[in-house]
Amino acid sequence: MKHLFYFLIAASVTLAGCNNVPAEAQGVPVTEPEKTNAVPATETQVVKESENPVPAEAVPAEAVPATIEDPVAYMQAKGREIAALEAQIASLRMKQGEMNAQRDILRAQQDMKLAETFSELERLQKENTLAEKRLADELLAANQERSRCEAQLALLQAKDSVALQKKKLELMLVNIEKRAIDVEAKELEAYLVAPTMIAKKQVELAKNINNSQPVYTETPYDEATGTLVISDRRVELDSLLSPELVQSACEQVSFYNQCDEKLPIFVVITTCQGGSIRAGLLLKNALDGSRAPIYVVVKGACGGVASFIVTTAERSFAFENAMIEQSEPFAQFNDRSSMMFMREDMRLIEYWVGKLSAAVAQKMGISPAEYKELLYKKNSRGEWSESAAEAQKLGWVGKVLVRAEETGVNMLNPPKLGDNLPAMPQPKKEEPAKPDKKEKSRQTLPLLLDPSDGWWIYDPNGIYKY
Repeated sequence: MKHLFYFLIAASVTLAGCNNVPAEAQGVPVTEPEKTNAVPATETQVVKESENPVPAEAVPAEAVPATIEDPVAYMQAKGREIAALEAQIASLRMKQGEMNAQRDILRAQQDMKLAETFSELERLQKENTLAEKRLADELLAANQERSRCEAQLALLQAKDSVALQKKKLELMLVNIEKRAIDVEAKELEAYLVAPTMIAKKQVELAKNINNSQPVYTETPYDEATGTLVISDRRVELDSLLSPELVQSACEQVSFYNQCDEKLPIFVVITTCQGGSIRAGLLLKNALDGSRAPIYVVVKGACGGVASFIVTTAERSFAFENAMIEQSEPFAQFNDRSSMMFMREDMRLIEYWVGKLSAAVAQKMGISPAEYKELLYKKNSRGEWSESAAEAQKLGWVGKVLVRAEETGVNMLNPPKLGDNLPAMPQPKKEEPAKPDKKEKSRQTLPLLLDPSDGWWIYDPNGIYKY
């Protein structure tokens, strides 16, 4: 297309140059308007594109008469002159056509050569572009190969380093395993010797013990004497009811059920202010699902969710000097100031209060509204504490014990396997920061993992903080 465009431009320029040749340059005589009336129109046309004008000397002078005395002769001479001129013009036009054809041939040849030149130039340019692109691709490939080699080298170095560290770790593990084998060998040796040592100690201790076996009975409570016989099938609750403590208590209840389904299980509460609501309900579900009868015994004091377990238990007992406290649960309010968050926390605590207080009110034989009114009648904090005798009247506990016999304890500090082993060196522990004097009497409650959980603790002195 480029070559055709160049060819058309050259042809248009040539034609324009040929069309602009004046009539005087072509040698055609220009007659007056009066004289042209006697000459035909075809004989007076101007010759176009003439490159060889007819000179004035081409007309023979003797053909033109000097005078016009004889008009006929004059007109004949003029006719012959015109015919000669037309013959010359025709000859010149033929020559002009030949020259134009030669010119067109030369121009076509030039255009073909020019086109070939342009084509060769374009081909060379394309080859140059391809060569440059090929060089750029080769350079890029070389850079990529260098980068790959460098990355592979770095990877090999990293693998060597990892392999070296792995070998060191394997050596360390071998040394640790060797030390563990040595410790196991010593423990095995101690276990082989321990039964004999324990038997000897038990024989020495049994000399001063008359009843060395716990008392197991299906009816441990004597209504006439107010005595409860407690065996070693017991679960101790002596701290806050955390998820870990309750999980251990549930496992003990399940274990005792697997041992015997008829003998009672004793849940002994020495002092328990309460704890996590979820944990307390989990323990209550385990106690309600026990096939063996459950006896809940309060020796010292209980409150919060622990008092809920005592109140809702089928068989509950308390010593005369025991104290049972009732209060409402509280949610684990986060440090959030948004009113919407506060409403959500209030809905949660209202749910727990309505659900748990209803069970206590039902055991007392009153409505939840009456229970709440009595709860806040004692003080503005809603904390109601009563002795065992008063708690029994209110329905918080089933029986008041006169005495209890602990038959599950038949040895003080019983020996354990491995007691004869030397003490292993323990790593040094960093001493915790000493608390402030004002904070010594306060305890921080652990974080509850369940966002719907809350605390139900009897805490009139504000000891626990969240």
